[in-house]
Amino acid sequence: MKKVLYISVLILLMALAFYLDESGLITWQPLAMIVAALAAPFRLVWNMINNSEEKIREKHERIRQREKQYQDTLESKIGRRERRIEELDRQLNDLERQVERLEQKRSEVERVVERMNEDELKRAVWKYAGR
Repeated sequence: MKKVLYISVLILLMALAFYLDESGLITWQPLAMIVAALAAPFRLVWNMINNSEEKIREKHERIRQREKQYQDTLESKIGRRERRIEELDRQLNDLERQVERLEQKRSEVERVVERMNEDELKRAVWKYAGR
C-alpha cells in the first residue's frame, strides 16, 4: 500500500512539475531547488512520526555492534601482521648473524691463504678439488 502511495505522489509531483514548466511559470532549476529545500524538513517530520525511541535505540545498538565487530576484525588483522613482522625480524637477525659468521670465516681463510707459500697453495687447491 505504501509503495502505491509513494508512486502516486511521485507521479503527481512529476505532472505538476511538467505543467509548471510547460506553462512557463517556473523552470526546472528553481523547481529542483524548491524540492530540495522542502525535502529536509519533510524528512525530519517523517522520521519524527515513524521512528520511536525503541527503533532509534535498536538502530544505534546494531551500528555499535557492527563497529565493534569491525574494530575487532581490524585489531586481529593488525595483531597477525605485527606477529608476522616480528617473525620476519627474527629471521632477518638470524640471517645477519649467519652472514657475519661467514664473513669472519672468509677473513680467517684469507689470512691463512696469505700466509701460505706457493707449494702449500697448490696442495690446498688439489685437496679442495679432490685430487
